[in-house]
Amino acid sequence: MKNLLVFLCGVGVFLSTAGGLFAAGRYDQAAEQKIFQLLNQARTQQGLPALESNAQLQQAARAHSQLMASRQKLSHQLRDEPVMRERLAMTGLHFDTDGENVGFNQTAEGAHQGFMHSPPHRANILNPDYNAVGIGMVERGGTIWVTEDFARTFAEYSASGVEEIVAGRISEMRGRAGLPSLSRRLVPLLRHDACTMAHHDKLDPRLALRLPGVREAATFTSTEPQVLPPQAADLAKRRNAQAFTVGACFARTRKYPAGAYWVVLVTY
Repeated sequence: MKNLLVFLCGVGVFLSTAGGLFAAGRYDQAAEQKIFQLLNQARTQQGLPALESNAQLQQAARAHSQLMASRQKLSHQLRDEPVMRERLAMTGLHFDTDGENVGFNQTAEGAHQGFMHSPPHRANILNPDYNAVGIGMVERGGTIWVTEDFARTFAEYSASGVEEIVAGRISEMRGRAGLPSLSRRLVPLLRHDACTMAHHDKLDPRLALRLPGVREAATFTSTEPQVLPPQAADLAKRRNAQAFTVGACFARTRKYPAGAYWVVLVTY
């Protein structure tokens, strides 16, 4: 009998239960592990780093495969189900790029080969931007329903952790530029301003400019606080600056459903 190959592919740029029996079917943990090994073999053969297995992505992938199996329908979004990015964000995952392959087949090997012979699915598997994957496979009546959820995850920091990272980068940049170091002031209100921007889902440096003595302000969102955007980098290297303050807040918003760090940098 020929393998039945049916697949859908979704890409976006910026529930966890142990295997067991359900009304729709059962999780096939062995098949999940097999596909995980096969897709990483495909990546390493192309000189790409292997993906990490991520429990939160698997949580979302398993839930989606369970729903497809129960309704016997292949889709990236079933009726009354959130869109893919929202499904991933609901697990609490911190990520800024995501993609998804879904399909059904009779074997894990058949599912993987089907994905690899489909250009958009292959592109997801071999996407160098992704660093994590979660695979959910549900068996029902001899058919396995497959979801592969991919993402580029980013490190989780506290607000104070982000502020320390940004402050460290400012010191490094000024040192490399031969500029004198700046004193750092601790102003709790600036963190409140960062959270206020997130609440309104809009960057607004005017909030910080109302603080006494502030000379200039830069605001930005980031998933990698180690990398300052040009505006913030330029502000950090001002020759006339004497001191600085950083405020940060992590938030999920309509613009950033998967979350981002909202940052305010001011100089005095």
